[in-house]
Amino acid sequence: MEMSTTTTTQQQFKRLLEDIYMKIHESERIHTDEIMKDIQNQLIIIFKLPNQLND
Repeated sequence: MEMSTTTTTQQQFKRLLEDIYMKIHESERIHTDEIMKDIQNQLIIIFKLPNQLND
């Protein structure tokens, strides 16, 4: 069963990276801070981490 969970997490992470890639290429003017915030929020959701990275 753990293998399925790992695979699901890997699939979610792959989709996250694809989404980030598309965001960067859709708009060269998007701010890096916005992208990083999106990455952070998605990682928190995927890995259910405490929200420790906010300043």
